[in-house]
Amino acid sequence: MGRIDVGTFYQFGEKDFRSIYAGITQETSTMLVPKMGDLEESYRSGKAAIITDEENVVGYVRFSPLLDDNLANKLGLPDSFPNISEIGTGIIDPAHRGRGLYKLLRGSLLESHADQIIDGRLLVIGTTKTMAILNTLHHATDLGMHFEAFHHQEFPMIAPFTCVCEGDFGQGYQHGVNACTKRVRSELIPLQQNLHMLEPHDGKIECCMYVSSRDGAQSINDGLFAFFRNDETHPLSNLVQTLRHPDINYYNERHA
Repeated sequence: MGRIDVGTFYQFGEKDFRSIYAGITQETSTMLVPKMGDLEESYRSGKAAIITDEENVVGYVRFSPLLDDNLANKLGLPDSFPNISEIGTGIIDPAHRGRGLYKLLRGSLLESHADQIIDGRLLVIGTTKTMAILNTLHHATDLGMHFEAFHHQEFPMIAPFTCVCEGDFGQGYQHGVNACTKRVRSELIPLQQNLHMLEPHDGKIECCMYVSSRDGAQSINDGLFAFFRNDETHPLSNLVQTLRHPDINYYNERHA
């Protein structure tokens, strides 16, 4: 097995992603399938970590920007508002699974952005329907990060930036208590309760969201709630409608 490459394109040069991309297209039940060009661009910009076995890419994970400075500017948020990135498109080639490589892969990516994450400039979130991902979250404590898993409704102003995997992508976030059949149900496990109590079935669980900092997520959620609050509409509806506005077109742009 080769070394972990943390996306330093200028040091390691081009990589061939065709094989790992073929594997990603077989995992549609657990992840959205991006364009291969997006995988390459994430790698070149230092926002992806890969594992190589000689010349082959056998593992991949990346950050996808959900709320970056450009979108924050379009939304009218303060210049200092934290960024949100989603960790996802994580895959290990089946022939290399069972070695704990995903822990190393994800750790490498997190470590390369540790300063931003720990000081609160960047909130890393993810969604998962597999128990194995939740079981590895504690490894990030070695890097000074404390990931926790929650219901999407725990941070309702953050969920619209990621929770778009059911329904028409152009419609965006399916908000409401029973809007999405994939999310973990609050009647199954109450809000604010540790989702590690979920009972997996063949390793699969109902979809939940995890964050790199509970306090950081709460602060961003509260900031968005206050910013989009008015006397006419609920802040969540106001945020979703703003993201859908043709001048922003967040959902169509993200999944074009």
